[in-house]
Amino acid sequence: MSGFNFNANEFKRQIEREFQHAADDFGRTLERDLNALSRSQVGKPLADVKNTVQRVFRKNDGNITDPELTEYATAIQAGQQIKVNVQKIRL
Repeated sequence: MSGFNFNANEFKRQIEREFQHAADDFGRTLERDLNALSRSQVGKPLADVKNTVQRVFRKNDGNITDPELTEYATAIQAGQQIKVNVQKIRL
């Protein structure tokens, strides 16, 4: 009779890898989409840029706090490139 061996630590590592892969993909997509805004949003009113940034997050099923939204929108309005840093996933 064959048995089933379940290694909880290996299972956890595999889940962490899968989540990390998804988070990294999200970060790359978000960074690309936000940087694409720089060309069209430079110098526009901050409220308009914030609305546009919010749409990018929603399009990618992401959430953003108002302070983060203001930070991203201000940088984009000034023509700065955005760098999205994804934290390491730990379960």
